[in-house]
Amino acid sequence: MKEKPSYKRLDLFSTLAVFGVLAVLVFECFFVFELYNRDIELLERFFPVTEAPASVPEAVEELAPVG
Repeated sequence: MKEKPSYKRLDLFSTLAVFGVLAVLVFECFFVFELYNRDIELLERFFPVTEAPASVPEAVEELAPVG
């Protein structure tokens, strides 16, 4: 006698995994585009620079005395 095949219509863990991956992708995409659309000066207050940027020396027009 043949048994009637039974199919699972909804697998809870697989469905949760798919929705979890989709949620993470939406979350990451939102924040990546938010960071790229912001000015860097606004982000510096959250990520402070450890070293001060080096200043560029100004060009000197007059000659330096020698000797």
